[in-house]
Amino acid sequence: MDARPLLALAAVATAFGLQPRAAGSADAGPAIASADLLLRAGASKTILHVPKVGWWTASCGRDRKVAIDFVADHLLPTSDVVVSRTSGGPLARRISAHHRVIPDPPLEVVSQHWQIAPFAEAQVRVTSADVAGRVVGEYCMTSVVAVTGPDQGPTREG
Repeated sequence: MDARPLLALAAVATAFGLQPRAAGSADAGPAIASADLLLRAGASKTILHVPKVGWWTASCGRDRKVAIDFVADHLLPTSDVVVSRTSGGPLARRISAHHRVIPDPPLEVVSQHWQIAPFAEAQVRVTSADVAGRVVGEYCMTSVVAVTGPDQGPTREG
């Protein structure tokens, strides 16, 4: 897959002083987590797990289509997800722990942008993720790049 988008994201992160850290690190600073996965037709596996956010899973169909889904980790009860989907308008919904979100049906090419935002009086950290997948021959290639922002304090009312 083309590494240019990841390099551009790393350059932006550096410009804003974001330092990559291991997923699940205890500090409340910004984080970048990414992973890619190559699956044979008929297989399914987790691509990336971001603690306190959730995990993305890819399924590679024998029908030459790839599907991506997300399962929420333990989030605040008022967390929302908005997904710019591959086809159709954006998907928006409230999510809670273990809630599964499947924004697109299985497709030959998947391109999604996710924003997961908790709304609360306590510390709030927004996560943005780019998810991609495509089928090549007997394989599905998928990747996720997730950026979790710093603790921005309580949700403000405008």
